Amino acid sequence: MNVIYKLYLNNLQNFFVSQLKFLEKVRVALKASKKYEQPKTAYLSLLELTHFFGRQMEVLRRGYQLLNPNRFKQEIEDLKLVACSLRQRPAEQSLV
Repeated sequence: MNVIYKLYLNNLQNFFVSQLKFLEKVRVALKASKKYEQPKTAYLSLLELTHFFGRQMEVLRRGYQLLNPNRFKQEIEDLKLVACSLRQRPAEQSLV
């Protein structure tokens, strides 16, 4: 499972899954209202930073262009199936 996280889920989460950033909570009487920024991925948040310079930005952009979220999801599913089959195999051998 660590392999799945390190190789796939980390990049999938950072580059393709958008997240909300909490801005403020406003209370009116007993009702609370929360305000959030527009949803964006961690990758887009990094691109907006002003202290992120040329080489770092170029490495990030090249890395993003090489990624394919559909391939990530398929490979995660394949690895999950392998992990499940490995987990079931020792139980089957102990019965024999």
